[in-house]
Amino acid sequence: DPNKSTVVIDPGHGGERTGAVYPDAWGNDILEKDLALSMSLKLRELLIAAGYNVVMTREDDRDVDLYERADIANAVEADLFVSVHCNASGTVPEFQGIYTYHHPESQRGARLAEAIQLPLCQLTGAIDRGIKDADFVVLRETEMCAVLVETGFMSNAEELAKLCDGGYQS
Repeated sequence: DPNKSTVVIDPGHGGERTGAVYPDAWGNDILEKDLALSMSLKLRELLIAAGYNVVMTREDDRDVDLYERADIANAVEADLFVSVHCNASGTVPEFQGIYTYHHPESQRGARLAEAIQLPLCQLTGAIDRGIKDADFVVLRETEMCAVLVETGFMSNAEELAKLCDGGYQS
């Protein structure tokens, strides 16, 4: 029942922590923190429209400590936690695609990653880089089912252009 479920959306980075920074086709620096926030706000609206309760770890450009992000989710007793990021490869600019991470000890996280990865790749047409496990703070310290989605590679000019497109983000 969506009306009884709370989803915490965690736009990666923020404030002084920009995340990856790459120039677009016009030479403007694109910051991961801005893309993550934009995608997260769109996701929030979709989930609210579907009847879910949504809590954001940040709604603007501010720094939120990794442990504080987990604390926010734990405090509201969320059912799901989704951290939104963009990837980058400093050595292979051709690299593209989406990864979804879960904590290695979370079977529920693995199932949520599976439920997100394939449909997200199908909807966007992005390369499916697979599901991975990782001991990230936001996955380890959250008490609920949690995933971190790397939505694409900013280091790839073609994929960066897509990540900057509002329609693609939706």
